Amino acid sequence: MKHPPFRGGPALGGDFLTKEGANRLAERIRAAWAKAGHPDVYVTVDPSGAAVLEKNQFYVVRMPGLLNGLPR
Repeated sequence: MKHPPFRGGPALGGDFLTKEGANRLAERIRAAWAKAGHPDVYVTVDPSGAAVLEKNQFYVVRMPGLLNGLPR
């Protein structure tokens, strides 16, 4: 299956390490993949592993449904 070309856009600044910021980033990623014809790309927002109980908590955006950067 051939995939359309996909180019990342500018991050436009912002704090993507907070839970709210990571959720906004995840929505932007979902929207970009949906626009490229893949509305079912799975994106999660998870707390960082090492800092879960620490003061400096941050969040990560993961896309486990991608294989080599493309939807399966």
